[in-house]
Amino acid sequence: MGKKLAEKAKISTTVVFERQAVFAFFWAFAHFVDEFRQPLRLVADPIGGMLHILVFALAVSVFFKPSSLGRLFSLSLVSVMVTFAQLPITPNHNIIMLFGDLAIVVGLFVYSFKKNSDIRNWFVDSEPFLRIALLITYGSATIAKLNAGWFTTELSCSTTMPLREFGWLPFEVPWQTFWFMPFVIGGAELLIWLLPLFRRIRPYALVLATTFHISLSLTPDSQGLGFSFILFALLMLYLPDESHTEIYRRGRAILQWIKDKNLLAFSVYGFIALSAFMGFISFVDVGNEIFRFVRYAPMLALIIVFGLLISTQAIKYRKSEQVRPAVAVKHWTQWILLVVVVLNSLGPYLGYKTYATMTMYSNLSIADGKTNHLVIPRIPISGMADDIVTIISTENQKLAGLAARGLKVTWHELRREMSETPFTPITYVRNGEIIQMDSAADDPELVSRDPILHRLVGFRPIGEENVCLW
Repeated sequence: MGKKLAEKAKISTTVVFERQAVFAFFWAFAHFVDEFRQPLRLVADPIGGMLHILVFALAVSVFFKPSSLGRLFSLSLVSVMVTFAQLPITPNHNIIMLFGDLAIVVGLFVYSFKKNSDIRNWFVDSEPFLRIALLITYGSATIAKLNAGWFTTELSCSTTMPLREFGWLPFEVPWQTFWFMPFVIGGAELLIWLLPLFRRIRPYALVLATTFHISLSLTPDSQGLGFSFILFALLMLYLPDESHTEIYRRGRAILQWIKDKNLLAFSVYGFIALSAFMGFISFVDVGNEIFRFVRYAPMLALIIVFGLLISTQAIKYRKSEQVRPAVAVKHWTQWILLVVVVLNSLGPYLGYKTYATMTMYSNLSIADGKTNHLVIPRIPISGMADDIVTIISTENQKLAGLAARGLKVTWHELRREMSETPFTPITYVRNGEIIQMDSAADDPELVSRDPILHRLVGFRPIGEENVCLW
């Protein structure tokens, strides 16, 4: 009896090890793609750019030893630092990555101080929590779409995005006349959000999720490509044990073949050389369609391969024992992280931030004390989102560009921008008063930047019509 229990415990430990290694590989690949797609950071911000290169290098290192907890911890820790340095103006998919990386860093850190525990088992407690990343972030984006702007087909992201995504078709599709598009896309996201929680229909939910997100990645300009790699890494966590075992053993066989052929160093240098080449192309002429396609095509091919892998594995092992519980919080540090992420998602409705809040492509408009959301009201308290400024003229290029498009900004964002160009002239309207200044520095408040608020809080530009933004 004791021997059988020992063997069962050994098998269980092996499965956990394999699940962690598979997740680490695909999570590293999500980081790899995110860095791969944005090589110009090095030009705009040398220090931040070097950190991105470090994340890139750490991701590559995880590829060749995904079972290494030290490599995964280092990748996630540096990635957290990079994302915090970018805040608050950062794509929403980076918030999902930040959530996952923090869960990994906190989980490994806490487990390393647990007495009489094997740190290799940290994944048992962390995996159900990591699956919450999909539930909260994707759920927040879905709920945000329940607004009047989303259901106005002429302006809705559900019709304007397909115009961009499928613009390569040889014929024109009148998407904006399709009244059902908001329901199709919103319904698909709702199903992707909820169905993985139910074990019996989970395999089909994974097929829907991968198919839907591949369709969102059919243009080089799409943010969906970076988002999809992160999402797919999290979707892998919903596959049963048998699937992870198969993926792990096949991946290990490939790595062993590389080592047996003495191709390990060649493979590492090949990754770096290819990445440098792709980044150099983008650096030389980012506007050239051929160059952009050279960087985009291999990523599209990979997202299709990953999507097919998840879909086929989900269907192949649909009768196997599915993971349970689907989601769980097993440590007080995870509760803290969960509360922070929920508060971040509630930011627009509470009026204290609209950037990086998982409301991407939703047409959600919450400013000046108003809201177009059909379910969740704005709290009846005036906040930073309601202090709106109309730019009349300025030499600040970003603000001038927004004004030319008929967009307004919050006082919070005006201060951020003018702190970078403090001696430029500006004329603006605030609280009904026209203010004209030969130098913004004449108003110390206007050119000051709050070290905490301006690091964590950001607001989208505000227009008369709902704008389809990430």
